[in-house]
Amino acid sequence: MIEPGIFRASLRIPPDLLADTIYTVKAGVYIYVNGREFPIVQDNALTFRVYGDDEQGKRDLLARGIYRGATWSGIVMPRLEWKVSRERDLVTVSS
Repeated sequence: MIEPGIFRASLRIPPDLLADTIYTVKAGVYIYVNGREFPIVQDNALTFRVYGDDEQGKRDLLARGIYRGATWSGIVMPRLEWKVSRERDLVTVSS
């Protein structure tokens, strides 16, 4: 069992993995208290844009034909590099 505390999780996305478009991330954590599970989920927790480079080096969402009737798409499942670290212990104050 992990002791209570404040943790930081980070993820490294490999270069050239994501296509030229806008992404939305859903984040969630599970908190366990006295054997009970309490899920906390945040839809649209983060939104970011990835830009592609065209031949002239112009960074643009339209650089690779996105939104101009492009027909390519794909699904990938890479092993991503996650790091989780304890920022500090949880401090409890008793009255």
